[in-house]
Amino acid sequence: MANRIATGLFCVMKSLNLGAPIVRVAENDALAEAVCKQLVTMFGQEPQVAAGRRPLLILLNRMNDLHTMLYHGWNYLTMI
Repeated sequence: MANRIATGLFCVMKSLNLGAPIVRVAENDALAEAVCKQLVTMFGQEPQVAAGRRPLLILLNRMNDLHTMLYHGWNYLTMI
């Protein structure tokens, strides 16, 4: 699962021609930490683009904020 998520994020970053993201991970979240490690490995094998183009990527687990779904609709559009 972590490999699939990391591959998808890697493809998005590369298609936008962005450099390796600055990744922040929630504490005690094994899946987010595994995705972060995969991304670091993937970006370590690729040549870097301009140093000023590093986005901030925050990895959170949706299971941690179940109360949000009670206040909003069940899709992401209404939460945005």
